Amino acid sequence: MQLNRHYARLKQRLSFIEREIDELAAKRVLAKREVHALEKYLVQLQIEWEHFIRRLILDSATGQYQDTSGRVFSKLLNPPKTREQALYTLLSTFKNKNRGREPEWSHSTKAIDAATRLQLSNLTAISGYLGVTPWPLDQMRFLRNYIAHQSKNSAVTLRRQSMTSSSGKISVVQIAFDYTPSGVQRYKEWPAFMKTIAQQIV
Repeated sequence: MQLNRHYARLKQRLSFIEREIDELAAKRVLAKREVHALEKYLVQLQIEWEHFIRRLILDSATGQYQDTSGRVFSKLLNPPKTREQALYTLLSTFKNKNRGREPEWSHSTKAIDAATRLQLSNLTAISGYLGVTPWPLDQMRFLRNYIAHQSKNSAVTLRRQSMTSSSGKISVVQIAFDYTPSGVQRYKEWPAFMKTIAQQIV
């Protein structure tokens, strides 16, 4: 099987979400239910990326997939054969440190660590593409955390990223629809970046 099947799925899902947000962005003012819809779509962007990275790393360990360079596999002495076995193998390397919880797949450093622990043959590609800087998906992750938790810490993190003013009410709508220095709205920059990285990494 080809790893690029995961890219195709990601691309389809991101394009759908972006079209939905496009409709909201075209309105001058959003009703409360539309703000909630926007928040849901922004969180879903994060989820789609997490799912892609999880599938990419765990499936790469099974030896049943190929990227553009050929078959990818785990170099472990007893490599896993299925995604479920790959996850079990990965979690076993943490011993009791994370209490059986999966890595935070959307966090690039932790995803690279997972690929390293599984000794993937495509580790160089994974670490190379997930390690590029700047990494705009960190902003997406910080915004998702604020939407999900509305905590003081998540708000402080957003302010430190210069995604909103240093004081006053935080507007998820404004953050999502604001333009980046490259002239692209944030909600468009994130999926575009995801598609670019995903296409290269598979």
